[in-house]
Amino acid sequence: MTRAALALVLAVAFALACAACGPSTTCDARNAYDSPLLETQQRTGSTLLSEKHETQTLNFRATLSDLPEQWSKDGLVQMGALRLDLGLRYETEPIGGDGHTEMPRLALTFVEPTAADSSTITTSNYPGPTPLFYSPSLFDDCPSGAQDCESTRPVRAERLDGAPFPPVLVTWRASATVRVPSCEPTSSNHPAFDIAVEVEPR
Repeated sequence: MTRAALALVLAVAFALACAACGPSTTCDARNAYDSPLLETQQRTGSTLLSEKHETQTLNFRATLSDLPEQWSKDGLVQMGALRLDLGLRYETEPIGGDGHTEMPRLALTFVEPTAADSSTITTSNYPGPTPLFYSPSLFDDCPSGAQDCESTRPVRAERLDGAPFPPVLVTWRASATVRVPSCEPTSSNHPAFDIAVEVEPR
């Protein structure tokens, strides 16, 4: 067999072997950091606290689904975070939240998966226009290879002062962000990402 013929045989054999090659079964962690940042739509709402010691719990639940099937332990979701703004206002004038109008104090507890990591802050009697910002991480416990992940971050609001203050609204704006491994060009998955707010019954 001539050298040229041998080279041709080897080239054909290599091509046939590669045709049987499947896509990579892992996603490098760099795929996540290099992927575009996914962001949910913003959710807004409010809950009314009328009496002293009245309490309301809000569950901010982020869901991530249709993740790439092929990813390694090093290719987990990255930089998942909740972005939450909380504010206070009255239903009628004066609206408050201007740093000059007196309002009832609230105890806001940000509940973490580990109780020791939870924290509580007390709002001022003269809250200003800048909302309280809270941004905990999300999907820290998303298992390797999972195609669906969910994280819930509860916030509990308790009114500390009663009369003579009128009912007060606790308002919120919430969204979430995350990066996931794209695994391109081996994966055609397009992750679905959303956030919902559940107001617990009192």
